[in-house]
Amino acid sequence: MLGALGTGIVLASIGASFGALYLLWYLYHQRTRSGASWFMGNVASVAIFCATYGGALLIFDPATRIALEAVAFTSLSFMGPFFLAFGLDYTGRGNLIRTPLFGIVAIVPLLAVIVVATNPAHQLVWTDFQIAPVFGLATAEYTVQPWGVFFLLFSIGTAAVGSLLLIGAVLSYGPLYRHEAIAVVLSTVPPTVGVSVWLLELGPVPQLHLTAPL
Repeated sequence: MLGALGTGIVLASIGASFGALYLLWYLYHQRTRSGASWFMGNVASVAIFCATYGGALLIFDPATRIALEAVAFTSLSFMGPFFLAFGLDYTGRGNLIRTPLFGIVAIVPLLAVIVVATNPAHQLVWTDFQIAPVFGLATAEYTVQPWGVFFLLFSIGTAAVGSLLLIGAVLSYGPLYRHEAIAVVLSTVPPTVGVSVWLLELGPVPQLHLTAPL
């Protein structure tokens, strides 16, 4: 039975998704500004992740639950690259987005879509998926494999680089841009908290089967 805490977790996740959608609507009217389109991609990924995660906690059917987990996982893979592209474009380094090096960055989340979607065939992303209810929620447990860790760390790493670029802007720009950059950096806090909660649900990361093929 879904208790008060479980209800609160679901509502918080769904609420975060609606908040991201509102921000996406606002950004749509600012889409001609530097980096806005890339930031819209990041926010859309956050909205999908939060909505999918919140909804998945109510689904106890294993097949549907795995499908929703796959969507959440892949949307998380897009967050970091989108935020990095935003940071580059916003800080006047947009030319780097059109280089072969960034092409490699862009390929990783696309690869994540393919590998996650086909995981039942090779189990390179996760294994031992099972529903382990907590607080009446359909929380899931599974062992993250090296490819899964790679996708997660790559997204976190690219997001961190994007944040560093914005912090540099905070230190260098005038008051107007400084306030704007600070607001953008702070906007990364809610999804970071949400992703942290999701990672805690998986259990300790050292559950890796390091013998799995890379």
